[in-house]
Amino acid sequence: MQTKIIGDFLLEKFPLKNCENWDNCGWNFLFSTQFTSAVICLDLTKEVLEYAIMKNANLIITHHPFFFYPTKKEEFMYSPYKKKLAFLLRKNLISLISLHTNFDGTNNQTAFSIIKKCGFKSSKIEQIDKFNLLIENSLDFTEILKKISSNTGLRTFRANFTRNFSPKKVAILPGSGGILACLAAKKSKANLIITSDLKWSDQLTLYHKKIKVLEIPHLIEQVFVFEVAKILKNKFNQIETYKFELPEILKEIKIKW
Repeated sequence: MQTKIIGDFLLEKFPLKNCENWDNCGWNFLFSTQFTSAVICLDLTKEVLEYAIMKNANLIITHHPFFFYPTKKEEFMYSPYKKKLAFLLRKNLISLISLHTNFDGTNNQTAFSIIKKCGFKSSKIEQIDKFNLLIENSLDFTEILKKISSNTGLRTFRANFTRNFSPKKVAILPGSGGILACLAAKKSKANLIITSDLKWSDQLTLYHKKIKVLEIPHLIEQVFVFEVAKILKNKFNQIETYKFELPEILKEIKIKW
């Protein structure tokens, strides 16, 4: 079976028409090879590529695209580590496909996956938009935090409030939910917003509007790894796939004077 068949199946399931116009979903590298095995991960890093080579995998499936900038010159200027990775991909004939906003925006795939991975049980789930969801909630904030951490292994969190409370509606904003997504969640009556990577200007706006937010690591999107592995197993039950989880990069530190 050609490697292309695996990737094209995923693109049929998560069509490029659902990709945002700024995004670079789809094939980043494609070589005409017989499929051996696939590594599924959030991002292509040196460790992921070394692992793929060790496992003799010739397909890497990432959530975040390897190439983000319009030209490779810009890409290698802003992310110089990628130049060597691109060389090794070509040298080892390893194809690379990315399913980013086309995955996120197909039936709220990432948001639903986060809800399931965190163990949230809700009698009602509402769609805020094609990426974000709102769930009815019966847990207090401390219980929510414990569920997320124990089910995902994540440890680094920030919030703009200090007292425990019981939010009736919780918004799940996968990835970097910007201020517009946060405001849309509030308009949908969210009492708590869960998202990642908030800019300082967004933090100020949320603070002044008294919108409670829990910022969690972007690695929450590693739910992608498990969902894609399951999808491929159901379609091609004989193929071999490997799941690669990345560690948190920034961790909480305590200064001792």
